[in-house]
Amino acid sequence: MQMPPPDPDTLFADLLQDLPSETVAMAREFKAFVRAKKVKTPQQLLRVVLLYCGVDKSLRETAADFTLLYESITDSSIAERLAACRPWVQAVLAKILHTNAVAMLPTPWRFLVLDGSSVQGPGAQGTQYRLHICMDLVQLQFVSITVTDQHTGESLVHFSLGPGDIALADRGYAYATPIVVTVRKQADVILRMSPICARIPEVPLDNRPLGCNGHTLLLARLTAIEDIKRLRRQPL
Repeated sequence: MQMPPPDPDTLFADLLQDLPSETVAMAREFKAFVRAKKVKTPQQLLRVVLLYCGVDKSLRETAADFTLLYESITDSSIAERLAACRPWVQAVLAKILHTNAVAMLPTPWRFLVLDGSSVQGPGAQGTQYRLHICMDLVQLQFVSITVTDQHTGESLVHFSLGPGDIALADRGYAYATPIVVTVRKQADVILRMSPICARIPEVPLDNRPLGCNGHTLLLARLTAIEDIKRLRRQPL
């Protein structure tokens, strides 16, 4: 028997219970919610944020949903309110993710999350552009966003990585040559990968010897994992 779809109001109420208790007060503290106009409460504003950022609706779709739920609002008004929400959302996420536990990383470490996304405009038959995004996991801020055509795939070489950078990415980035290039820049990489597609030869394509076999090289550059574990065991 097919179950009826969950009630959106019930889901939203349940989600509020899982957020930090000070979330609503923080909306006022960080000036995301200043006065009641079209958006009457911080809870309504949070719903706007989740519709746009969580459910991934467009500005126009978010405005339409808000109009159905509460009262008429334009997509430009939604955009203005969302722009003011960034410091608030960052502060709430910091509490949820407990980023204070790693706020004092050894200099010059940076934990950088890398990912790609496709963009399709109205009426498009397929991917038109690709976004290559780098975000600082501790600061919860974007480091870089690069836009390319649809033929450019995910790769570590799209990002300016160097000493102290620890790049975290999925298996779409686990290819030998970009890993070697990144390691030679003295950056570290943590990847989910298949040993077959990420096999690193002792002498890469440019014939510059690495000085060790591929598996030893990869493990040597991933020693940051052990440092992370040690940090987590330290009393806070």
